[in-house]
Amino acid sequence: MTNDIYWQTQADMHHLWYGHQAVMRMWSLLMAAVYDKVLEQKDFSSAVAAIMSVKAPGGLQKISIKNTVLEQVGKGK
Repeated sequence: MTNDIYWQTQADMHHLWYGHQAVMRMWSLLMAAVYDKVLEQKDFSSAVAAIMSVKAPGGLQKISIKNTVLEQVGKGK
């Protein structure tokens, strides 16, 4: 009787261990894919800096972020 419990416990521990390993492997692959996708995106930080630095005589000027980004990329007006 106690021998059956021992082997069942061992089997449960193996399932937990290999399940954990599979989850960690999938998590690392997913995170690598996310980081890869993020690093492939175009950097618009210079466009954002240009928007923040524009000022009108009465204070901040209202600017369309979309148009500014398109101008930085070369597709805008």
